[in-house]
Amino acid sequence: MNRSGNQAFATALGHALTSDDPVSTALGRKPAARHTWTEAAARHLAFYRSVTGGSHRRVG
Repeated sequence: MNRSGNQAFATALGHALTSDDPVSTALGRKPAARHTWTEAAARHLAFYRSVTGGSHRRVG
């Protein structure tokens, strides 16, 4: 993405995060409701295991 593309993306993201438009809010909540924190954590763990070859070490 070039500089103008980055700026356009940043502007659109900023608008989406600060807009009080009820239609946009409803459209964003519908797909977000399909995801859970447990699912997000499981996907992160799977990703980290995939990039470390499955090896892991407990910290703490």
